[in-house]
Amino acid sequence: NNSSKKLVALVNNAGIALTSPLEVQPMAQFRKQIDVNLTGHVHVAQKLTHFLRDSKGRIVNTVSVAGRCAPPCGGAYGASKFAMEAITNCQRVELSPWDISVSAIEPGFVRTPLVVNCMSKMDEIYNGLLPDAKTLYKHELERGKKTGKRILSYAIDPSNVANKIYHAIS
Repeated sequence: NNSSKKLVALVNNAGIALTSPLEVQPMAQFRKQIDVNLTGHVHVAQKLTHFLRDSKGRIVNTVSVAGRCAPPCGGAYGASKFAMEAITNCQRVELSPWDISVSAIEPGFVRTPLVVNCMSKMDEIYNGLLPDAKTLYKHELERGKKTGKRILSYAIDPSNVANKIYHAIS
């Protein structure tokens, strides 16, 4: 309630990665992915935008390189990030009359628990598939495990992204 304090920035950075072949991904898992990575961001922005209008503040949405190229077994994740690209573009235009800046940070692979856990859960994903799906997607998941090891070898430190976000809100 202190009128001397203003909200000057909103950083939407929540995210989860629930990977699975889309054909066999449980819809509850798909919906959870969209709820956290997309709907949650929109909801928070709806609740806080009026404060940003007062300060001519900024919104920074952390999206992903997967918002440009969705990975195999990452369709729900990719869909949430493609959609956040669209939301960011829409917010940028809609909020420009009030000088609210809206931008997207699109990091590649960052050495966060999300990335590490996603890569380490490939066996869990495979074991959770029905027998027919295990046969259909065995090679894709094996390739995913190999790719995951490579990704972890060149994933960047989270401080690199934090510095970009800081720059975007400064």
